[in-house]
Amino acid sequence: MTARVLVLGNAGWDVPLRVARLPRTGETVLGERLEESPGGKGLNQAVVAARAGAAVLLVAPLGDDWEGAAVRAALAAEPLAFTLLPSPYRTDLSLLCVAEDGSNLILSTNACADGVTVAEAEDAAARLAPGDMLLMQCGLCAGPTIAAARLGAARGAGVVLNAAPLRWDIAPILPLLEPLIINEIEAEAATGC
Repeated sequence: MTARVLVLGNAGWDVPLRVARLPRTGETVLGERLEESPGGKGLNQAVVAARAGAAVLLVAPLGDDWEGAAVRAALAAEPLAFTLLPSPYRTDLSLLCVAEDGSNLILSTNACADGVTVAEAEDAAARLAPGDMLLMQCGLCAGPTIAAARLGAARGAGVVLNAAPLRWDIAPILPLLEPLIINEIEAEAATGC
């Protein structure tokens, strides 16, 4: 059996704006609206892994709205399998401000992703086999993420966490990871250094 990548995370709708530079606090900067598209760190990582040739299963919550329908249609065109968890919340939305130098600001809603339960996360992780990889982000709440990591590790899968957005204490999950993906801002928040 071929090793698989299970991505347990978020899927949403991205609305990017291209600007000459990022605004300062209280400042309005005019920008050019770019093409809206499916997004979310979980979905993006699943698509990239699948396009690189990995056998990918994405498990993510999605709302019953036009953004959710657009995400479903886009996923159907990708070389991956997906299980979309029904949510009573609207599909999460990200507003991206992208400057010419590549720096960015991202604001996201998260009610849909926060709705994932421990039972749903464990159900997803129960599909893992030795040699598989479980890839998660901090977009889901701590409880479901840690529960999936524990079950994935117990089933012999490698567990990878992208600590964005860092919004809960990642210390309990660190011993289960191989590796942790973290940027400078998140590393400072996690360590205080």
